[in-house]
Amino acid sequence: MRVFVYEYVTGGGWFEQSSEPPTGSLLAEGSAMAAAVAEDLTALGHQTYLLRDVRLPHFRHLGELTSVDSRVAEELAFSRVAKRCDAALLIAPEFDQILLRRCRWALQAGVRLLSPGEAFITATSDKLRFASLLEAAGAPTPATFLLADAAAAGKRLFFPAILKPRAGAGSQGLRLLQERGDLEHLLATTDAAEQEQLLVQAFAPGMAASLAVLGGGDRPPVLLPAFEQLLSAGDFVYQGAAGPLAASLQERAQRLVRAALRALPPLTGYAGFDLVLGNDPAGTADTVVEANPRLTTSYAALRQISNTAACMMGTAQGESVLLRLKNSQILYRVGR
Repeated sequence: MRVFVYEYVTGGGWFEQSSEPPTGSLLAEGSAMAAAVAEDLTALGHQTYLLRDVRLPHFRHLGELTSVDSRVAEELAFSRVAKRCDAALLIAPEFDQILLRRCRWALQAGVRLLSPGEAFITATSDKLRFASLLEAAGAPTPATFLLADAAAAGKRLFFPAILKPRAGAGSQGLRLLQERGDLEHLLATTDAAEQEQLLVQAFAPGMAASLAVLGGGDRPPVLLPAFEQLLSAGDFVYQGAAGPLAASLQERAQRLVRAALRALPPLTGYAGFDLVLGNDPAGTADTVVEANPRLTTSYAALRQISNTAACMMGTAQGESVLLRLKNSQILYRVGR
C-alpha cells in the first residue's frame, strides 16, 4: 500500500508559523514520529511518501520525499502526494484548526484516512466541548470553565486549578493557579476576547497517565497499554513515559477511556488520551483530562513493546487485528 505520512513540523507546515526553520523539541519530536512511522510501515512492506521542509536539509527518512519551500507549496504538494497514495496518516497539532484543515485536504484528495476524521477532531480539539461531551455522558472529567465564567463557578471550582488554552496541543500554555487570587489577577489583566479562549480546569491529583486507542469504525477499538507520563513540575511539559502500568492500573485506565469513547464520535486510527489515576485504588478519583486526535509522542514507546503499526493499519481498514505485546518495561525520554 502507498501511504502518505504527513508530519506538520518537518513537512512544510511550519511555513505558516515562521519564516525561520523549526528547531528544538518541536522539531525533535516531529522528526522522531515521522521517522518511526515511516520505518515501521516500510518494514511491513508499505511504500511511504513524505513532505520535507527545504529548510531542513538533514531530514532523511525512509520513503519518497517531496520538497516544500513555501506555505502555498505545502498545500499543493500535500494534494499532489495524497492523490498518488492509497491512505494518509496525519500528524499535526490540533490548535488553530491546523489538523482539521489537513484532514479536509486529504478528504478532498480522495485518500483514505488512517487517522481520525473531521467529527472526532472537532469534538476533541476544543477542550471545552470535549469536557462538556464527557460530562453529559457521565464520563469522569475535571470541572472545566471558560476563564470568563470561572469567577462565577463558586464552590464547583477548587484550587489549585489549571489554566490552559481552549485550543491547544500537549502542554502548550499550561499554568498552575495556586489560589483564587491568581484567578482574580488573570481576570483583571485579560480582555473579554482572551477570556473566551482560556479555560480554568480543576486540578486532579494523582498519577498522570496516557493510553492510546486504535479505532476502526464499527469494530471495537483496540486499547494499547497505558503508560505513566513523565511531566516537568509546574509547567507539565511532557518528558517521556514509563511502563506499561501494572494490571490494576491498566484496568482503571481502560475503564476511563472506554467511557470517554462512548461520549465521542466514532474513531478511525490512532488517538491518545491523557488521564489522571487518583490516589484511591478503587479508582473513584480517576479522570479523563484530554484527548489528542492524532499520533502522539507515546508512539515511540509503544512501538518498542507492540506491533502498533500493523494494528493501526489493520483497524483503520476495518480489519480484525491481534495486538502482540512484549513482556518488558521501558523508560522512554524525549530526545534520547
